[in-house]
Amino acid sequence: MPARRVLLGMAAGIALAAGYAPPARADLPVIDTAALGQWAQQLQNDIKAYALDLQRYAGEVKSWATQNLQWLQQVQQYATQLRNMPTNSRCSRIGCATQVSAGRWGC
Repeated sequence: MPARRVLLGMAAGIALAAGYAPPARADLPVIDTAALGQWAQQLQNDIKAYALDLQRYAGEVKSWATQNLQWLQQVQQYATQLRNMPTNSRCSRIGCATQVSAGRWGC
């Protein structure tokens, strides 16, 4: 029985020793071209997505600028209309006719 254990122990030791190998060393650098191709493809996809995001953002900015320009033009029209109204008409339009008739404001 003890000889059997010794024999099994030696076999296990030989198996462990045979399985150990120092790390491999290469004289030439290894270049993983498949990984580089995948990286280049991912970079290309990221650039396309970024360009689409920029295009969408530019459209939103253009829409915002157009809307603000329309509002400014509307305000300018209102200001021109107010400036061109006669004084009495302007007071009645903005709600001060009752104040004028009460003698509080002199429009």
